Amino acid sequence: MTTNNKLARYKQQRMRSLVGKSDSYSFFNLLTGPEMFTKVEELLPELYRERQFPPTETLSMFLAQAMNEDSSCQKIINEVAVKQAVGGLTPCSTHTGGYCQARQRLPLDMVSTLTRYLLAYNLIRLLMAQSALLADVLPRELSFKHTVQLWLAWNQQTQAIEVYADVGILFALIAQNIVGNRPGRIEPRAVKRRPKPFSLLMVSRALARDRVRKHGHLKKIKA
Repeated sequence: MTTNNKLARYKQQRMRSLVGKSDSYSFFNLLTGPEMFTKVEELLPELYRERQFPPTETLSMFLAQAMNEDSSCQKIINEVAVKQAVGGLTPCSTHTGGYCQARQRLPLDMVSTLTRYLLAYNLIRLLMAQSALLADVLPRELSFKHTVQLWLAWNQQTQAIEVYADVGILFALIAQNIVGNRPGRIEPRAVKRRPKPFSLLMVSRALARDRVRKHGHLKKIKA
C-alpha cells in the first residue's frame, strides 16, 4: 500500500471515529482545554446570567447537534439529560425550549470566531496525525505548540517566495520533537472564578457612573 493510500485510509478512519464520538461533552472538553480555554473566555459575553445552559455548554451542544446525523434539538437534549442522570446529576428537562432560547442568545462573534479557531485546531491535529503516521509514532507523542510554530513559519516562507515546497519535509520536522509522557501535565478542567460580592451591572456604565456620583457606591452583597 502506498503512502498516499495509507494517509487517505487513516483520514477516513479518523473522521468516522470523530463523528461517532462527537457528543456535547467531547466538544465541551475541547472548548475548555488548554489550547482554547483562554480564547473562549475572551469571547464570553461580558455580562450573562447563570442559566440552565451557560454559553460554553450551549455552544458545545450546538456543535454536537450540527455534527450528528440526527441534528434535531430533541436528540441533543435527550442525550444531555441521559448523561446527567447516569452521571448522578439532576437531569435537565427534555423540553427543548430552554436550549433553543440559550442557542439564540449566543453572541454571533463568539460562534463565528470559534468556528474559525476550531478549523485551525483541526488543521493542526491533522498535520500531527499525518506526521505521526509517517514517523510511526503516536500523534499524542508530538507537540501541539511545536506543530503550530512550524506551520506558521512554513506558511510564511512558502507564501513569501511563492514556490511549491514538499510538505513531506514539514511532516518530518513536526515528527522530530517527540514529547512522550510528561508527568504532572494534568490539570482539572474547572473554572477558578470566585463569586464577587457585588450586584450585577444591569445598566450602561455611563448611567452607573452617574448614579455613583449622586448616591455613592452600593453596599456589597453578603456572601
